[in-house]
Amino acid sequence: MLDALLSIYLIIIFPCYKLWTNHHKNKNTNTRMHRYIKTIVLIALPLAALLASYWSSGRAPDALGLDVPVSRAGQWGIIFALALLIALAVAGSLRQKSLTDKKRIEYLALIKNDELMPRTHGELWTFAIATLFIGVGWEILYRGFLLSTLPPMIGTAGAVVLSALAYGAAHGYKNPRQLTASILAALLFALAFCASKSLWWLMLVHIGLPFIGAVSSFNLLREDSLSGNALSDSERQPIS
Repeated sequence: MLDALLSIYLIIIFPCYKLWTNHHKNKNTNTRMHRYIKTIVLIALPLAALLASYWSSGRAPDALGLDVPVSRAGQWGIIFALALLIALAVAGSLRQKSLTDKKRIEYLALIKNDELMPRTHGELWTFAIATLFIGVGWEILYRGFLLSTLPPMIGTAGAVVLSALAYGAAHGYKNPRQLTASILAALLFALAFCASKSLWWLMLVHIGLPFIGAVSSFNLLREDSLSGNALSDSERQPIS
């Protein structure tokens, strides 16, 4: 019964809620910290319900993709995830150092217009915690849980498509390109889980990608702020 209710929540209720709130959001009422904390709560509640259900019924966590010991496919996935994240972090750092002044200004404008990017150390740490919940919680719920619950009813292919559509919609709607990208990314993650039957490496990727992006953006904003302050100080000094 709980599995059915949780499936309805993940497939219908939560995506509809995100689409509705995304359409009716008021930018002046929700701070970044409020959004981070709200995200943590929205993930923690259904995740706690799922884990409590599995614990009380004695079901093995392997069914959710939490295989212990990690399968051979999962081990290769972890190696791939670590290599990917390291490569992206290094490439991002090199790209940031090689930005021209024009590109830096354009990139800074994009970051400053992003309502979710952290601006302070406190926001960065809270964002990291939220990212941890997102990477672990949504992978367990939308991949581990749905892709083990739905296949007996609609088949594996149907479960993959339905979970991808639901998770893509759960990102909200900004424009057709964003929605399509969210659905395609969710489809890719769902197929990767079906191939490996392990969530550990997918959780690493899901946690690492947004965190690397946030740290890169945070450092760029900090450098811009420091250079701006230095410029202001120099402007106040008389030219000798």
